[in-house]
Amino acid sequence: MYGAIPLFGKDKKEFCDNGNVLFSNYTLNNDPIISNVWDFGDGTSSTATDPSHTYSGANTYIVTLTVTTENQCRNSFSDTIRVYATPLLTIDGRDTLCLNKAEAYSGVIVQPDSTINWLWTFGNGNTAQTQQVQASFNSTGNHSLQLIASNKLACADTASMNVYVVPPPTAIPVVDPLTIVSGTSVPLNMNYAGSIISYNWTPSAQLDCNDCLQPVANPQFTTKYTVSVVDRFGCVNKGDITVKVICTGQNFFIPNTFSPNDDGVNDVFYLRGTGLFRVKTLRVFNRWGEVVFEKREMPVNNPGFGWDGSYKGKPAQADVYIYQLEVLCANGELIKYSGQVANPCSLITLV
Repeated sequence: MYGAIPLFGKDKKEFCDNGNVLFSNYTLNNDPIISNVWDFGDGTSSTATDPSHTYSGANTYIVTLTVTTENQCRNSFSDTIRVYATPLLTIDGRDTLCLNKAEAYSGVIVQPDSTINWLWTFGNGNTAQTQQVQASFNSTGNHSLQLIASNKLACADTASMNVYVVPPPTAIPVVDPLTIVSGTSVPLNMNYAGSIISYNWTPSAQLDCNDCLQPVANPQFTTKYTVSVVDRFGCVNKGDITVKVICTGQNFFIPNTFSPNDDGVNDVFYLRGTGLFRVKTLRVFNRWGEVVFEKREMPVNNPGFGWDGSYKGKPAQADVYIYQLEVLCANGELIKYSGQVANPCSLITLV
């Protein structure tokens, strides 16, 4: 008998394209064999008895063994094998991440295959088995991603990516809280760290800018401002600074003398100041405790609502007078104040 029986010692007929396929020659013969010619079906051949061959591409191949004996008897046998493509793998995703911020990564293969199995290793103890994943890291520095893609024959490729996790930007107040007198302003000084490219301050009311590094604030009330900063990697962080608004005697000026002589200079006793909302009450008493002037709910910095030096329709006696004042500040504080004011014609020395 001259001829060939199945080419493979086992029933395996499927292989990976990056591995050697081993062929076994089981020819039965009763005449010495002088020639074995293998046609691998991809344009290549071999005369080895039991050759190995690596296929360069995935396909279905017809492999033929032709045997020639010493008496020039020739016989052939063919069989079919299937060669699968090994996944050619890359990782798609960012190589620089923000701390604790999830980023998307995807395994990419040149030739899509519905039978691909995925295995991610993130270097932080976590793994995943899907093509698209979300990865985050809770420590800064270098981390390594690894992905193995394999098909149903376990033909596999491995891809790796080094990922650097950057520290978040920071915004820390130089002084906190900042204290200002009602009606004044103050720059919001912060110490920044990181490659910051944008600033956003809230609330934006009473700021001279809300997208700058150091805005000037003049809030009416005590206010906490928050700045959101973003660095060039898209990492976000926040910092807070509080402006405490107070109202004191620094907010207003009350003269200790006035001259109601109709010369147009300091004729009226009234309250001047900034950061004030309204005079709730102003009372003026003579030395015997009589109220010579009283007015409620009047504006600040308006001489038309002050005391013109008269009492019961006549010029009051030149003397030293006592006043009591309640003023409502712009920040809502109510201040009570008292003092003395003199007619400049009086020879009495203030005490």
